[in-house]
Amino acid sequence: MLLRTLSLLLAGLFLLSAQQVQADTLSLTRTDFRYPLASLDYSAGFIPAKDGVALQDIQTLSDSPSEFGLNPDFRKHSRYWLHTQIVNNTSDSHWVLHVSNFGFEQPTILVRGENEQHIEILQNANLNADINTLGRAVDIQLIPGKEYTVIVELTAYKKAWDPYIALMSKQEYRIWKATTDLIYKTAIGIIIGMIILALICWLLMAEATFLWAGVSSLLLLLYYLDRSSLPAIFLNSSYEKNQLLWILVSCTILSSLAFAASFLQINRQSGFWYRAFAFTGGATLLVLVLSPILPFILKLSLYALNYLLLWTVILGSGIAKVRAAGRYYIMYIIGWMPLVLSALEVIVFIFLSRDSEREVKASYQMIESLYIQISHMMIHAVALILRVRALRQQKIQAEIDNQAKSRFIAQSSHDLRQPLYSMRLYLDSLKPYICDKEALSLFDGLNKNHRQLEESFSSILDLNKLEAGVLTADKKAVAISSIFSRLQYDFQIQAKNKGLKLSIHPCSATVYSDPVLLERMLRNLIANAIKYTDSGRVIIGCRRRQNHISIQVLDSGSGIAPHEQKIIFDLYQRSESVLEKPGGTGIGLSVVKHLSELLGHPLALDSVVGKGSRFSITVPCANSDEEVATTLFPDHSEIQATLFFKDKELQEATQQHLHNWGVRVYSVNNTEQLANHNSAALIIFDQAALADITATGDLLTQQLSENITACVLTESASRPTLTVCHCQILSAPLLPTQLRALVNYASRESAKADTRGTTTTPLRPNKTVN
Repeated sequence: MLLRTLSLLLAGLFLLSAQQVQADTLSLTRTDFRYPLASLDYSAGFIPAKDGVALQDIQTLSDSPSEFGLNPDFRKHSRYWLHTQIVNNTSDSHWVLHVSNFGFEQPTILVRGENEQHIEILQNANLNADINTLGRAVDIQLIPGKEYTVIVELTAYKKAWDPYIALMSKQEYRIWKATTDLIYKTAIGIIIGMIILALICWLLMAEATFLWAGVSSLLLLLYYLDRSSLPAIFLNSSYEKNQLLWILVSCTILSSLAFAASFLQINRQSGFWYRAFAFTGGATLLVLVLSPILPFILKLSLYALNYLLLWTVILGSGIAKVRAAGRYYIMYIIGWMPLVLSALEVIVFIFLSRDSEREVKASYQMIESLYIQISHMMIHAVALILRVRALRQQKIQAEIDNQAKSRFIAQSSHDLRQPLYSMRLYLDSLKPYICDKEALSLFDGLNKNHRQLEESFSSILDLNKLEAGVLTADKKAVAISSIFSRLQYDFQIQAKNKGLKLSIHPCSATVYSDPVLLERMLRNLIANAIKYTDSGRVIIGCRRRQNHISIQVLDSGSGIAPHEQKIIFDLYQRSESVLEKPGGTGIGLSVVKHLSELLGHPLALDSVVGKGSRFSITVPCANSDEEVATTLFPDHSEIQATLFFKDKELQEATQQHLHNWGVRVYSVNNTEQLANHNSAALIIFDQAALADITATGDLLTQQLSENITACVLTESASRPTLTVCHCQILSAPLLPTQLRALVNYASRESAKADTRGTTTTPLRPNKTVN
């Protein structure tokens, strides 16, 4: 019984020793298999190299198990040996030994047979070494049936990724290399394609989010490629990384921060999160500045903390945005998760210990990182699509609201315009009854505010018609001189009252445009120039530009700053200089901009602060065979008007307006001449002349009661105590709109008289009666 027990014990010890030998010796039996040498199944793990002993001088290795296992700590020892006993039991003698990761300085391989040994150094410049996606490989000769000792020496002076060392047949290596290259290069191609797509979207949409998405992805890709074979192939660089690596890491952090801020629309109004983003960016720059003088481990620690701060700010702000804005921000947060997990994996690798008994395959993490980036980019692409979709829905809703607003204004315009017109009539009727100077001053202010309200309302209606697409251009040949003539006398008094000199240079050119809309553009520009010019002059003129005419409005005002020149045409933005001026809504320039786009007449602005501004409208010249439109208004050549003025300046202004509208005009100097020429359809006089008329008695006033008469008051005059019958009162300064309304009324009355068979005595036009 005792002998039987001892025999079983000896047999167990024999089997145990046989298993130990089997574990220490790697038997090559398959050529389609990769044998992981950095595995406790085939080796005892890494042991520190003996100081002063070269690899080729090794006689024996320590029989004791390695305390470092499969995780060599290069911060304690710079050189490690990995020993494997190999028996080739195949018929293939061509084998390849592969060392993954580029974090080692010239891995060296010792292959020792029964009577010989040789050393292979896997340096980048070694023509015998093959550089692949994950690392470097070298061919070794293993004769079938023979036993070999293979020792791999790895050297590093800082923290390095754990190695993955594999032995495979040459045929298997080719298949493995082609497969890894395909997977790796496919990932790079996908990432580059998405980066290009993001940059194209940025160019087309001018959306900064796409720009930072492309830039951050490009920098992240460069960071991953720095750990690949590309630096070894193209730069022949070693594993030692210089300051460029830390600059790349810092730029990657900053670009990710910029992408997050752009996507979440973080700005100064964002409060806490704006300060958090600014602090993170400042901390990144500070770490970058200090990195050249910091020890390697401290540098790693600071960058690890920097990454933790980055993810905290990005994810925290994203969660806050989800609660405040839209659900598509959830997709934005999910998009960061792959990178967060990847970064945490790096931090764990650097600072935390791991199980040294497990098989290490950290090399494949390099390929995994690229597909992590692809998932990150694709999820964020979906988030961007959802964001664009939400913005599109907001745009559609805004267009619906804008159309509703336009319909409301169009439907309400008549109801709003009628009270304004009635107010004008009441004001004109009220002025003669105001005699007190203080009351007259209040009346003038009321009259001015009403005029501004009327102008602003007209501009709003014009802009609404332009935005609604109601206005259409009716282009024809237009004589610029006819437009300039009307502008001269319509704005002469306004400029004079402000102490400005209005100069309109004659122009004989003919342009192809819509006469009504072109004149409206110029009126808005001239009114704007007079309003914002306190002293000096306003000049209107033309310059020929080949087949075009540049109509220019220049002023000597305060000028417009460069950063404000882009916003003055915007209805919803006004420059600081405009805000300082009382009155007006700033709509006039918006109307000009819309009209220039409608007519196809480019509008340009040149301005110097403190010197003035120049607005230019480029209009094409008309063909010589086109009929020229010289007037924009109905022909009043059948209307005759008699003028009796004591104020010659006021008479000239009134006469010029009537001439421009085609009215035939007589001027008389006394009541006798007026009595002989009182058959005109329209008789206009000033208050001094009215005094002479009333002094003649009832005979002349009775004769004039059969005509349409009007009295133009001077600015300081009060309503006359005695007037002729049906006399219309025109306030001063004389408004062209008032005079035009009077001419239109006379034209209608004259047409009625013609239908009744009555006639008026024809007078010779444009001749002054002495």
